[in-house]
Amino acid sequence: MLIHELMARHAAENPMKTAVSDFRGDMSYGELEARSASAARTVSAFGVRAGSAAAVYAGKRKQRVSQSSLI
Repeated sequence: MLIHELMARHAAENPMKTAVSDFRGDMSYGELEARSASAARTVSAFGVRAGSAAAVYAGKRKQRVSQSSLI
């Protein structure tokens, strides 16, 4: 099972559980999954497919964590 599949399963089982925290607040697994799916749709719209090489910058802010799951 791939990491994004594990995250999706965990989000389905524990959508309200805190996944990421920073000084701005918390992000639940449900929100993380929704943001990750949105980011995946965005890069897919630009032609990135499974097996493609794509650079994704992921800083330390919680909003960036959802994008780093694309790697």
